[in-house]
Amino acid sequence: MNLSPSSPQVGIVDDNPMVRILIRQTLIRNKIDVVFEAIDGLDCIEKMRKASRAPDIIITDLEMPVMSGFDSVGILKENWPGTAIIAFSGITDAMKIQKVIEGGADFFLEKSPDLTELMKLIVGQWP
Repeated sequence: MNLSPSSPQVGIVDDNPMVRILIRQTLIRNKIDVVFEAIDGLDCIEKMRKASRAPDIIITDLEMPVMSGFDSVGILKENWPGTAIIAFSGITDAMKIQKVIEGGADFFLEKSPDLTELMKLIVGQWP
């Protein structure tokens, strides 16, 4: 993960606009920069390629149309190894969770409207 003295730069990837809004507002309230939002894995990869600086953290859903988080995590980790990936999904299947971790996600959190655990993870990984 890219660690710097400033707050982390975060990208949000979720096909549900309400989830993106909730995460974005929570991050901004906690003085964490949101550099982009993407609607699926392919959109995220395109935005990463266009970014002048890769975000420090990507928060991604796993089950999305066009390109799932399962498919995009490996591409992201291969091309931007310094970016931490948090898989944030409603899945509870242990095999699927293991698959995404083995595929390159650094962390998995079960999706919840209470973003306390997500914020603890982001702040805990950041100096």
